Amino acid sequence: DRRTFAVVGAARGDHIGIELDCGQLATAAHPGAVLVTGGQVLRVREVDLEEREIRVAPESARAVQAGRSTRAQVRRHHHVLGVAADSRNCAGVAVLSHGAFRVSETVESYVFTPTGGRAPRPEELDSPFVTTYDTAGAWLDLESTLGRDLETAGVDLGGAVAGLATALSAWIRWEMGGRFIVAPYRSHRALIGGGLFLHEAGTGGAGRVRAAFDRFDVYLQRIVEDLPRDLPPRPGGPGLPPGDLDFVVRGAIASLRTDARATVMLAEMIRGVSASDAMQSAGLTASAVPASNVVSERVVPEVTRKWGLRARDQVTHLQWGPGSVIRLEAAEGGDRARVRFSDGAERTILAEYLKKTE
Repeated sequence: DRRTFAVVGAARGDHIGIELDCGQLATAAHPGAVLVTGGQVLRVREVDLEEREIRVAPESARAVQAGRSTRAQVRRHHHVLGVAADSRNCAGVAVLSHGAFRVSETVESYVFTPTGGRAPRPEELDSPFVTTYDTAGAWLDLESTLGRDLETAGVDLGGAVAGLATALSAWIRWEMGGRFIVAPYRSHRALIGGGLFLHEAGTGGAGRVRAAFDRFDVYLQRIVEDLPRDLPPRPGGPGLPPGDLDFVVRGAIASLRTDARATVMLAEMIRGVSASDAMQSAGLTASAVPASNVVSERVVPEVTRKWGLRARDQVTHLQWGPGSVIRLEAAEGGDRARVRFSDGAERTILAEYLKKTE
């Protein structure tokens, strides 16, 4: 449903002249949010999802003078509805796909941020505010082996993915404008080894996601070339737009407590650089941390008993089609099988998503 939500006075019938898309509700118009428009400061009192109305009331003069604003604490979940045929294999360590998915956004609290150096004040909603919309998007699905290569360099996969999402978001917004969301996942049922979802914040999107999908390699190259590895940040970099985006991205990653080196190493490996060369490019050295997310081969028979799978079995996957099992793994995140598919690519798949055909 592409119909927008009208901002109206709390008494109803008093149209303020603002309309918002469903994708803006969680961040900008949840109950309690502060809206600033046309010199007015308004407070959201209620959101009627059926009538598609955002009911507001003027904020007090004292609050306006304080310059306070709100920032929602949003949890998102993405459910894939359909996959386009032209998915792209990224050097055997990731798969970039695009298609349609459903986005659910939940706000349980928000931060009330007054000026004057005072600490942010959290506010809890009486009940969770949940919105859902369908949109076009892209997603990056990482191989489980990638996490082990990062672990060798002492890099946390979750932190690296979060840093990559932050850097991608900054570059895409800078180049295309619009309201892009890049959501990182350490684990997700549709992603083998973690990854991220990318989409516009709105029903259906405005067609920019396909352009972002086509330019994904360009964004990775810019991240590798321009993202600083060391502090303080260098004053610029090749190809940087005016405004020193390099500094902006570095600051955003620092706020996540993520080392920019982790982001560079992950981006390099997705581009096809070997783990050792990616480590060198990112200024990292091998760590003594062992690869602990794969259990000993002794437990593989337990995987076979549970899922009925053996090496060389013919299987099929809903997205990737037919293939042949190469080996089995028992991992902390779930039993997995390494499969060589009919397109020649090898992928590590959760065993529960495979159906034996012979």
